[in-house]
Amino acid sequence: MPRIRAAVDKYLLKDDENASFEAITGFIEKLQADDLCLIVACEQGNQKAWSDLVRRFSMTVRSAARSASSNEEGAEDLTQSIWAELYGLRVREDGRPAGRLAEGGGGAARH
Repeated sequence: MPRIRAAVDKYLLKDDENASFEAITGFIEKLQADDLCLIVACEQGNQKAWSDLVRRFSMTVRSAARSASSNEEGAEDLTQSIWAELYGLRVREDGRPAGRLAEGGGGAARH
């Protein structure tokens, strides 16, 4: 619920703080709840969820990397960097991010 409230505040109420109940309900109904749940499970370190995320969005990430890169090698490097950065957003048991940046390391680990 806190994430949904934050999304409503950020993307709906920011521009129209008097949005109707129907507008708010419609916004929430359009949310991709299955994607949100998948992301939350990934953040919590669920390895199956991470595998599902990669399988589900690998073509999208690769396509975006190709659009941003001038060659195939650069696109592959960018794709791997994106996945490494996303993997670093997981949350440890103590509530802190699991990525190297949170541990004082230099940058995202490349896999």
